Amino acid sequence: MSTIDGYTSAVRRFRDGLEKKIDLAIAKNGKWIIKTLQTRLENKGIDGNGKWLGTYSLRHTNARQNRGLTTSHVTLKFEGGFYKGMKVLVNKGKVDIISSDWKSGLLTSDEWYGSAILELTEDEINYLFSEEIEPEFEAMVKVINDYQINI
Repeated sequence: MSTIDGYTSAVRRFRDGLEKKIDLAIAKNGKWIIKTLQTRLENKGIDGNGKWLGTYSLRHTNARQNRGLTTSHVTLKFEGGFYKGMKVLVNKGKVDIISSDWKSGLLTSDEWYGSAILELTEDEINYLFSEEIEPEFEAMVKVINDYQINI
């Protein structure tokens, strides 16, 4: 096989496996995604659209004070089940953040807080791709670009 054939073959392998490589790169950052989402909810009480989730009722505020929890805004964390149940699912470039907690369906319903509570903000997505995923792909492309063609 000539070196041109080798280069062409390397490009094809990269192209053919690109979707899977993207999924793997995103999945590899799953812990970062979950931690970022939880930290934003805990510290700011805003969803993935930047919408403030509001404050707790007086009854919930009192219960939260008794446990030493944040009372200035909704964090969606009381016993921790919703946070502990969070995981990232990736398939063909589509990212879903879910929680296996029993109340997840209720919390993500439009009557409560909506599905955006389990989404990253635009800034978080931009950071993820520019700082974590793009450098990984740049390294892969560099391998192809560095392929020596000797004629």
